[in-house]
Amino acid sequence: MDFVRFYFKVHGLVQGIGYRWFVKEIAENYKAVGWVRNVSDGTVEGEIQGEPDKIEKFFADLKDKHPYANVREISNKKIPLREDYTFYIRHSK
Repeated sequence: MDFVRFYFKVHGLVQGIGYRWFVKEIAENYKAVGWVRNVSDGTVEGEIQGEPDKIEKFFADLKDKHPYANVREISNKKIPLREDYTFYIRHSK
């Protein structure tokens, strides 16, 4: 089974509304691994690794599924795979 890994950054109203926990839940639903954290510029960043079709759905959910978020943009960049065993929330940067 092939996997892909992306670094991502979410721009918009995504802090102070439980968005990191939402990202973690979505990742776990798709059996993906990686991490997420708040950034001091008001964005949320992270890395996600999993099956390509599930990662595509993950990004779609990040944009549209949180009831209070107002996502303006999600940027992402493919990066090398890593050995992660879970999805976790990192300390804010």
